[in-house]
Amino acid sequence: MTIVPIPKKVIKQLGTFTFKDEITVNINDFSPHLVSVLKKDLNLKEIKLVDESIYSLIEFKSSKMKEEAYILDVKNEKIIIEASSDKGIYYAIKTLKQIKNKQTIDCVLIEDSPDLLVRGAMIDISRSKVPKLKTLKEIVDLLSDLKYNHLELYVEGFSYEYASFPELLVDKNYITLNDYLELEKYANEHYIDLVPNQNGFGHMTDWLSKEKYKELAECVDGFTIWGCHRPPSTLDPTNKNSYKLVKKMYEDMLPHFKSKYFNMNFDEPYELGYGKSKEKCDATSKEDVFIEYLTSLTKVVKKYDKIPLIWGDVLIHHPDAISKLPKDVILIDWGYHKSYDFEQHAKMLSEAKGKFMVAPGTVTWS
Repeated sequence: MTIVPIPKKVIKQLGTFTFKDEITVNINDFSPHLVSVLKKDLNLKEIKLVDESIYSLIEFKSSKMKEEAYILDVKNEKIIIEASSDKGIYYAIKTLKQIKNKQTIDCVLIEDSPDLLVRGAMIDISRSKVPKLKTLKEIVDLLSDLKYNHLELYVEGFSYEYASFPELLVDKNYITLNDYLELEKYANEHYIDLVPNQNGFGHMTDWLSKEKYKELAECVDGFTIWGCHRPPSTLDPTNKNSYKLVKKMYEDMLPHFKSKYFNMNFDEPYELGYGKSKEKCDATSKEDVFIEYLTSLTKVVKKYDKIPLIWGDVLIHHPDAISKLPKDVILIDWGYHKSYDFEQHAKMLSEAKGKFMVAPGTVTWS
């Protein structure tokens, strides 16, 4: 019996539950949507809803526990799922899907709840081909089976349908607003929060390659890193037109989406302090200039009642500056390799009283 992620408690019991052609289900006060999930995930032919638990083969039972926790009790004659919310029932069904063997399930008692409130993945859709909606839905299916509840599509360049910049959407290699909204609805039905994501500081190479925006580059002639010369990638945070550009990008995205979060990214502004902002950075510090520019744009984000997320690669090296962040910003500490010291960073961020998440990478960009 393989269950991923591994539940808190698994007690194997004697016997086997066998599915019949018609399954009677008592859902009590839970969402009818869960019946369709049950039918699809367990490949059931017919489900009949009953009012009395005595007549049910599967019973959804209300119980006081954490929102996403559940108890799954598979008996010879009946399956009982206890939870306090639709999410708990949903994750119990996902466990049933994993342990069902054709038409039977070995009797077992499972108790489970997540260690992490946010269990997320970020899919980069901005290098090369943007995935089709069908592919993105398949990713949602997989993540929901693994009990993830947070998904981001990483956006830089022109991989999103900006209403304000139609002239830049020339090759149709972007996710349309309608497809994004359809994906959001699909993700929400799978209890996954589809979080909008938009870079607006580093990783602006595609924008800065356009004649109209090249003046916004921190280093117009590009920069050298790891022995290679690269084209400009970072906006000049001291130029008010940098703010105006990113503000317009946010306005094309944020009004449409339901998530309470928004990932501003702000990672890898490699040229910061080496070009047009050098004088200001020398007078204060790179991190102060970073935070000032960030703060100006978090005000835009908050107009849409979103909680800003940013990557932590800049400020993780300046723990004294973390207290200067706008109070509701959540820092995401990320690293790609096994040796990355998440534990030490988490301790430091806790001591700095910053809000944070951790994000191990998968080194799959190559």
